[in-house]
Amino acid sequence: MELPEGIAKNTALRENVFVILVCILNKIPIFVVGKPGCSKSLSMQLIRSNLRGKDSKDDFFRILPQLYCVSFQGSESSTSDGIIKVFDKAKKYQEHNSEEDVMSVVILDEIGLAEISRFNPLKVLHSLLEPENKTCPDVAVVGISNWTLDAAKMNRAIHLSRPEMDCEELFETSRSISLSLKEQSRADSGKLTFLINKQQPSFCRLSFGEEEILHGLADGFFQYSKEQTFKNFHGLRDFYSLTKYISKGLLEAGTEAEGQKGGEIVLAWLKEKSWRFADRNVKEKKLDLTDPPFLNRFEKQSFRYVDMLDEHCTSIIAKLNTFVDESCYTQKQFKPSDTYPLYTEDLVPSLVIAEKMKTESDENMFANCCSKLLWISTPDAILRMPYTQAWGKNAMYFRKLQKEYFSLPIHSGLEDLLAYVVEKDKKAFKVDKGLTVDSLDAFCRKMPLLYMK
Repeated sequence: MELPEGIAKNTALRENVFVILVCILNKIPIFVVGKPGCSKSLSMQLIRSNLRGKDSKDDFFRILPQLYCVSFQGSESSTSDGIIKVFDKAKKYQEHNSEEDVMSVVILDEIGLAEISRFNPLKVLHSLLEPENKTCPDVAVVGISNWTLDAAKMNRAIHLSRPEMDCEELFETSRSISLSLKEQSRADSGKLTFLINKQQPSFCRLSFGEEEILHGLADGFFQYSKEQTFKNFHGLRDFYSLTKYISKGLLEAGTEAEGQKGGEIVLAWLKEKSWRFADRNVKEKKLDLTDPPFLNRFEKQSFRYVDMLDEHCTSIIAKLNTFVDESCYTQKQFKPSDTYPLYTEDLVPSLVIAEKMKTESDENMFANCCSKLLWISTPDAILRMPYTQAWGKNAMYFRKLQKEYFSLPIHSGLEDLLAYVVEKDKKAFKVDKGLTVDSLDAFCRKMPLLYMK
């Protein structure tokens, strides 16, 4: 079977290919279930690309029928009509090419997403997988899903479940990927020879340093996958990509040099490389709702406001964080979110970024940020200040903050607040012909940005 460059012939791939191929040739429906990256879609792609009938390169595949695949992409908006049309298309092609050695295959990709559709599209599968007065469907059916479907559907097909890889299997997979790349590199350079005996040439084996690195990658990913904060944030595809990247670097760096340890080789190679990042942004609060197959296909990096600041600003952030903590702490130990309802880890860095564009003085920046925090403070938090740690350190300063807080135009109603904002930024809101519904709505949308300036 022809395999693309860098494909690991691990247990998951071999089992998937074998079972899917047997089920297709015998028209037995099959559902392959497993997490993203366990070779579900890859197995089907390899079968499609190799089973080309008489045009196949392998002698064994020439005696097997050519596959005509009709795919259905499951989603949360899938309908029953879409599934029926796919089956009808496959059946018609099978009927029109009955004399030729061709077999139609329906591929139900991401069928798990279709199951949660509000249209309940999979209800039609019962009759399609078990047609009346027939022992098997009219066409072969392969379903691919990241999670198990309900029993009524799973019982009508072969269920091939892919468990999570353990540490040893991760190492064997990374080892297979590295060997595949090494063999391909030698073949491209014209140095690969096929030996009659079973002895493996030295260039098709991994050195001790290479295996040491791959063992470290496998152990590290196995531990990380169990402890990562956001489930499925990094998956098997990230591990495969990292293995390929490191393996190619090892080939370029010349890993067979004596006296070099694996870590030294990697560091020396990475020093000359630049990293590439995928340009796709996902909010942190939406990570748990993001589809795992989608998330698993991207390079992922965490980006926060604090990453935009230099070392000079970090000292101001530390000072402000101390101010926030001490202005909240009492005998009852109130949290920052109790004093500042909008508080998040990015609140203080975002304030510093905004003030940095207005002033370069550390004292002014700190004072302005403290004043901005007053806008989102709760009245009871201001009244609690005499009982906080901060009050004992600088009572005079916090009396000034109390006075400033109660002088803000947020205590006497919306009218005073509007008047304050209009006066502060007349260009953003001009009263010529009186208020209208549209002008007031547009102004209210801008108001949170205006009074925080």
